[in-house]
Amino acid sequence: MILRPFFKHYGAKYQLSSLLPAPRYKHIVEPFAGSACYSLLHGAGRDVTLCEIDPQTAAIWRWLVAAAPSDVLALPGKLEEIEDVRTIDAPEPARWLVQRWLTPQGSRSNFRAPPSVLALAATAGHETSFWGVGIRQRVASQLPHIRHWRIVEGHWEDVCAGEATYIFDPPYQHNEGSTGGIYGKGATLPDFSRLAAVVRSLPGQIIVHEQEGAAA
Repeated sequence: MILRPFFKHYGAKYQLSSLLPAPRYKHIVEPFAGSACYSLLHGAGRDVTLCEIDPQTAAIWRWLVAAAPSDVLALPGKLEEIEDVRTIDAPEPARWLVQRWLTPQGSRSNFRAPPSVLALAATAGHETSFWGVGIRQRVASQLPHIRHWRIVEGHWEDVCAGEATYIFDPPYQHNEGSTGGIYGKGATLPDFSRLAAVVRSLPGQIIVHEQEGAAA
């Protein structure tokens, strides 16, 4: 079972994840979970642990794992009807879920879809690019496949133990200027020397994302 993204998240690599090696272990661990693209492709029949230090992203995942399809289907269905996501009659993580679909990269500062998005969403081929009936139905239908997922809100190292398929996708080493606004207020880069040491010591299958120029 291949799942589609539950929400937009800066730095998500859904298409790229399909090019990565398939997991060799029953347990998949994502220490920097974000929108968990690798687990979406491979985690429906495996144990999955998602670790996320950002409280908002962790809360969205916890809500999704516990929510009933009817909880999602009760959310607004039309993008143009959302005047302000903060007024949606739903738990706060559900409102954050909708908010992530209001802009191309899942901005946390927009409380309604900007005019450019409303225009784009109305064009053919973009029916599931932003929040709407299609996304709402997709998210609701996928919930049963993530009931067994474990969500940990904490430091990436909290879940680094034991044999598993580990997928590391941290904020990149030379990305200092974007952490606060993109990854969340107060976000900081990890200790890359420590991260490199832990990655090299772990048993199991290790997959790491980085960009050219990384030194750790």
